[in-house]
Formats: sequence, structure tokens, C-alpha cells
Amino acid sequence: MADLFKTEVLTPDRKLLDTQASSVFIPASDGEVEVLANHCDFIGSLGQGILTVNAEEGTHRFAISKGLFQVINGSLNILSASITTSKDITLDLVDIKIEKLNKKLSETGISKEDVQFLKDELRYAQAQRKMLGGQ
Repeated sequence: MADLFKTEVLTPDRKLLDTQASSVFIPASDGEVEVLANHCDFIGSLGQGILTVNAEEGTHRFAISKGLFQVINGSLNILSASITTSKDITLDLVDIKIEKLNKKLSETGISKEDVQFLKDELRYAQAQRKMLGGQ
């Protein structure tokens, strides 16, 4: 069996996972990062995407948005303001959200800041869709 390390997945208001993992694939802001046991201390920023935790009890998948992750003293902590599990949302609701975001992005006269926010939300919704098995 592979070496294991403590992994926690958190939002400001709840702990979604506290487990021993063999590997974790993190959607970082600049690409995917894989964390294994005995990883050097590291801190990074999260992007929108799918977080995959390969744990003792099985694989856990989450759609996550921006936040931070850190490896410190052999433990991994992932903190994001927005984390979705497959129990939190349905494919129909995600599709409605994506449609609304695309409609807003096609409007004229929106600020650059609003465009960036909408694009970030769209990437998060697309990660939710992918997590649920949609394309």
C-alpha cells in the first residue's frame, strides 16, 4: 500500500473531508498539482476545477473554486469558499446556471471585472458539470 498523509478539505463553514490519502490532484490556478506522501512544504492558490482525493476508503471528487492549499509537515489542507459535492447539486441545475452565465457574458456594457467574475463562475459551473459526469 502507498504511503498515506493527512488531508483536509474545508470551506469557511464546514469540513468536507478529513482522511488519509495516497494522492491528491489539485486544480491550481496555474495548472494541476499532484500531492503525494512526503511532499515538501508548499503553498498554492486554487483555480476552478475538479479536486480528486485518493483515500484509504476510496476516491472523493469535488468541484472547487478559488482558494488556497498548503502542504505543511506532511499534511495537506485545502480551503475554498466554494466546494461542491455530487450531493449538493444536480446536472439540471448546473446546466441552468451555465446557460444564465453564458447569457450574461454575451451582454454588452459589462465591466472587465464583471466579465472576469462571470468567467470564473462559468469555469466553476463547468467543473461541477464534469464532476457530475456531464461533458
